[in-house]
Amino acid sequence: MGPFALVYVSGGLRYRDRLRLVSYRACIALIVSGALEDGIMHPAQFMRRKDAAQYLVKTYGFGAERTLAKGVVTGDSPEFRKAGRIVLYTREALDQWACAKIGAPQRSTSDSRSA
Repeated sequence: MGPFALVYVSGGLRYRDRLRLVSYRACIALIVSGALEDGIMHPAQFMRRKDAAQYLVKTYGFGAERTLAKGVVTGDSPEFRKAGRIVLYTREALDQWACAKIGAPQRSTSDSRSA
């Protein structure tokens, strides 16, 4: 089996065995990590803080940009990555964080918090 190459095709990246741009090992790593399915590369979609806040507010009704900024400093934020100074979030990390913030159903505001 020869080296594979990732070639951009509309909608994603496809691998071809004739081109030698990326090594076979790199393609195997992509396949094993789940980033490459059916020959199409699905990279993680990263959002900057402003877009992440808009997504949270639209989807869950909370999660302002300043809340995310403060959470990065205090440790109460969705999992993030950095590209230089820029903080980047994935949709999955935002969903997990938001769901963890939402409490159990209650019938009254006087219901006990520790059930």
